[in-house]
Amino acid sequence: MEHFIEIYNRKNNKSVSGITPKAKDLILNHRWPGNVRELENLIERAIVLSLGEVIDVEDIDPFISSRSASAESEIGDNLNLENLEKRNIIEALKRTGGSLKDAADLLGIHRNTIRLKISKYNIEI
Repeated sequence: MEHFIEIYNRKNNKSVSGITPKAKDLILNHRWPGNVRELENLIERAIVLSLGEVIDVEDIDPFISSRSASAESEIGDNLNLENLEKRNIIEALKRTGGSLKDAADLLGIHRNTIRLKISKYNIEI
C-alpha cells in the first residue's frame, strides 16, 4: 500500500502521508477479486479524492462498498471505464459541494474537461 501511496502522491502532486489503521483493516479484510491492480486503483482514487493528509475509511469505503454483492448485481455488465469515470466525477462533485473547479482539481483534470464529461455522462449538479 505504501508503495502505491508514494507513486500516486507524486503523480497527483499530493502529500498523503499514510493510511489510518481502520482504513488499513478495511482494505486487508476486503476480498480482492482484481488482485493487486484493484488495490492499486483503490489507492489512486483515495489519494486523488482525499481531502486530508492520510487516507481514512471515508476515502475508501465508497469504493469498497461498491464492490459488495448487491452493488455488483446492480452494476452487472456496466462495469467499464466510463462508468467508473462517471462515478468518480459524481463523488468528486459531492465532496466539493458541486464546485466544478474544485472537483476538477481533485480529479487532476482541467475544468473544461470535467464540463465535457459532465455533459457526456448527463450528470446533474
